[in-house]
Amino acid sequence: KMSTQSVLVSQSLKMSVCYIQKNGCSALIDTMFKTLGRQYNTWEDQFRRPLREPQVFKGAMNNVCNAVWSRLVIVREPHERLLSGYLEKCANNNHVHRRNHCINAQDLSKPLPSFRAWVQQLQLKDVSGLANQHFRRQVDMCGLLHFRNFYTHILNMSDPSFTTNIRSVFTSHGVNSDLIETNYPLNRVPGGHSTNATTKICQYYDAATWTKVSQLYEKDFRHLFGGRATSFDAMC
Repeated sequence: KMSTQSVLVSQSLKMSVCYIQKNGCSALIDTMFKTLGRQYNTWEDQFRRPLREPQVFKGAMNNVCNAVWSRLVIVREPHERLLSGYLEKCANNNHVHRRNHCINAQDLSKPLPSFRAWVQQLQLKDVSGLANQHFRRQVDMCGLLHFRNFYTHILNMSDPSFTTNIRSVFTSHGVNSDLIETNYPLNRVPGGHSTNATTKICQYYDAATWTKVSQLYEKDFRHLFGGRATSFDAMC
């Protein structure tokens, strides 16, 4: 229910984080790695050498529920997150990304469907259970369906106050201020995996596409975002 492959633990910071793809996980992993004296250059870095030996990790996990620890996970508004996944994994002309991740459009011999056409092909099985993590429902990761109360901080990446909030959490645990400023600047300059999906929602969505995504991710909205999705008319 809660894979430790997505959990990073720091005894020195008294923090644990569970990361979800397309929810700012690169900055999150980079912050944790560099705090522990490790460089994070590529996604594979975290798997080549564990942050700690298994027995040390097990010991740290025993302390995670201590009242002085913070337990952090980042969520993201599902329409925005799905669009970001499409822009990065399907539409960025990276054939490796498309072949490995772009659900129902991995055949490079065929033209890439538009975002709206691509969404209409999606089924519940494509976003639930063990689906590709870049498009999987967030309640199916990090124990969010059954163990939300485990977390001291569930931060919404789509909230305008997100950067201020995560800076505050890391600052309170002694993370280096220069590292915080690098990964979470108050005036963020687009870069890295940023797709600027927040500013492109009304460009890529129409009412039918918006409704389809609201239905596919209904469980996310119900458990993580206070109920129903915002209507398309209210958003655009």
